[in-house]
Amino acid sequence: MKRVFKYPLQLSEVQTIVCKSSKLLSVAVQDNKIVVYAIDDTDMESANVFEVFIIGTGHDIFFNTNTATFLGTVNISNGFMFHVFYKPYGGDIHESNINKE
Repeated sequence: MKRVFKYPLQLSEVQTIVCKSSKLLSVAVQDNKIVVYAIDDTDMESANVFEVFIIGTGHDIFFNTNTATFLGTVNISNGFMFHVFYKPYGGDIHESNINKE
């Protein structure tokens, strides 16, 4: 079965998301926190890992933009704009390590 799940992000430059999805859908702000949405397939046997990059406007981009996908731009209540990119990280993760809200 497929369902949309959200994955809260920390306000840090690099992090990973573990989910049963082949791609991430969108990025948004909820309760002043950045969240990513994905369509998870609960029938998938293994999870995918995505590396997520959060870059502030005017900050140096430290990753290869040719291999990352732009997910969107968000504005949190402090007035700063953040640009979110992601790319597949690779590997299989056990289902018990998958967090979703």
